Parts: sequence; C-alpha cells; structure tokens
Amino acid sequence: MRRKWGFTLIELLVVIGVLAVIAAGIVALIDPVDKLAQANDAKVQNDVGQIATALQSYAAQNSGLYPTSAEYTAGVLRTSGELTTMPTQPTNYTAYAYSVNAGQTIGKVTGQLKAKKNTTAGGVGTSCWDSSLGTAGVYKAAATTTLGACP
Repeated sequence: MRRKWGFTLIELLVVIGVLAVIAAGIVALIDPVDKLAQANDAKVQNDVGQIATALQSYAAQNSGLYPTSAEYTAGVLRTSGELTTMPTQPTNYTAYAYSVNAGQTIGKVTGQLKAKKNTTAGGVGTSCWDSSLGTAGVYKAAATTTLGACP
C-alpha cells in the first residue's frame, strides 16, 4: 500500500481560517485609523507651533503687536518673511483658527485634533497656543475664541 503525503482540503481550510482570525485580531489591536489620526495630530501640533513662533517673531518686529485677523488671512506671515509657506491642516480637519484682541497684544492659534489619546469620548480635541499663556498645549475640549485661555 502506498502512503500519500500532504494535507486534506479540510485541514488547509481550518489553518487558513485560524490565520484569518489571528490577522483580524492584530488589525483590531493596532487600530490603523487611530494611528493615522495620531500622525495627523502630530502635524497639527507642529503646525500650531510653527505659526506661534512666526507670530511671536512678527510681534517682536512690530512693537509687540500681533497681526489683525484680516492681515493673518491675507498672509502677512508669509509676506513679512516669518513663514515661507503657511501650514495647512490635514485632510478632513478644520482649518487652523487665529484670533487677536482689539489692541493686537494677544494672539491665539488653534487646530483640531482627532486621535483617541488627544480627544474626549465625544472625539473633541484641540491644539492651542495663546500668547498670554506663552506655551502651546493639547486640550481635550473644543476650541474657543476666548483670548487668554486655551482652548
């Protein structure tokens, strides 16, 4: 009698099924959507920091005055040489927001965050810099236009 070496079709299907379950578990554990959001959030935080540095430099050269909202929108940070290009938000993120007080002595920049570690259970998070606070930070709250406070 001759022996046959190999696997039956059922054995192969069982192994493929087990591997599929393991692969699905690994993908769920890694959560690629949140990893992409974390990468985008890092860009937002970096961009807010770049804009903040440019605003501080602009104010230092303009008697401590920050640009008006209209000047900011018109691209004064580029034309003054503080930035070579204006940072733009990642796809499907809200645009970076800039606000300034009437006396132009306090400026604020905010950007939306989406990664789970940077947001509330409802998915709300903000990267914020306010000149009166002097630092940028991550806040698990919605952005506000209130000057002198983040978010």
